[in-house]
Amino acid sequence: MVARCDCDMEDCSITMLDSADTSPKLQRGPPLTPRGSISRRAVALFGQGPPYRFVKCLAASNSVRQETPMPDALKSPQEPAFALSIKQPWATLLIHGLKTIEVRRWPTSRRGRVLIHAARVPDPRADGWAMVPAELHSAAKMNGGIIGSAHLSGCIAYRQKERFGADQRCHLNPPSWFDGSVLYGFSFTHPMVLPFRAYRGWMRFFPVTEEFPATV
Repeated sequence: MVARCDCDMEDCSITMLDSADTSPKLQRGPPLTPRGSISRRAVALFGQGPPYRFVKCLAASNSVRQETPMPDALKSPQEPAFALSIKQPWATLLIHGLKTIEVRRWPTSRRGRVLIHAARVPDPRADGWAMVPAELHSAAKMNGGIIGSAHLSGCIAYRQKERFGADQRCHLNPPSWFDGSVLYGFSFTHPMVLPFRAYRGWMRFFPVTEEFPATV
């Protein structure tokens, strides 16, 4: 079953597969997650229902669209690598497909594969940690290094609180977080987990001189 967001953005919808559904057409991203491991906060956001195997915000428009292949940038480790530092637990939620939009106060024209760096200092807000499934608790405690990668497919400008709130299921921030100034949502697809490697981060995108694999 597909529950569409109201944001009308290319990269926004909620996909929920019933446990009896074996259709592969919507099974993208990380392995499907048992409902028992979905946090109470996620249930509050997405609502109660059948024993879903999978609850996630996926890249899709309000109309039916064709499944897109994995971008070539994710298949080749030869391209210059850039990373984006994100505080935990948000970095872990992103590389496991539970968060698909990262909100910043500055825009970007960068597209393609981006390494995801877990910042040295985590976010202390309890509501963020309440969204982390039990099996990801240890992963969310890794700080100060590269933990995965994802394909940066677009940058959404949020100029109205209503538009920002409509994408809540993708960026996981409450509508009250919008203070009237323009915010920008970096839209990610095709997340993947990489072995942790300690690396110094930076406030914006920064080049990574070491080679990281495109797949594991």
